[in-house]
Amino acid sequence: DEAVLKEFYESLRQGETATTSAVNPEGWAQVMEAALKAGKDVLCLAFSSGLSTTYQSAVIAAGELQETYPDRKIIVIDTLCAALGQGLLVMHACKRRDQGMSLEEVAAWCEENKHHLAHWVTVDDLNHLKRGGRVSATTAFVGGLLNIKPIIHVDVNGKLDTVSKARGRKAAMEYLAGKVAQLSE
Repeated sequence: DEAVLKEFYESLRQGETATTSAVNPEGWAQVMEAALKAGKDVLCLAFSSGLSTTYQSAVIAAGELQETYPDRKIIVIDTLCAALGQGLLVMHACKRRDQGMSLEEVAAWCEENKHHLAHWVTVDDLNHLKRGGRVSATTAFVGGLLNIKPIIHVDVNGKLDTVSKARGRKAAMEYLAGKVAQLSE
């Protein structure tokens, strides 16, 4: 819901702290088993292994459940994606499923196309990167004083890579717009 998202981001701007944690194998097993018990196969498009242990946890859960449900198919894919990139991959997977593609065909499509997603972002507040262990406290402090906005790319291994820095939001957005133009040629 748009109102909930707006409220969430406004709370971050006001200094609230958001936390995340990787789904553990038990959490994955609970969700997967519900589908398996209902007679469904499972295609899990996991968050990038370069950023989280979520993928590995899903693989562990799938391996354990495959023994209990040998007639069901469980496929876990490391999307090497995060955020909107992962959402886009999931959206396309659902579209292909709805068009009648088999589980294996959708999985193959995802494996083939996950490398065609471009993840380029910037952040307004370096403190979020500091809390996540991505930058030091000193870097966050000095960068904040100088209004530095890192340009971040998710690389082919699904890891964050700071590729440039811009001074101010406008300059960061201009850099990203230029990157979009360059990549769309």
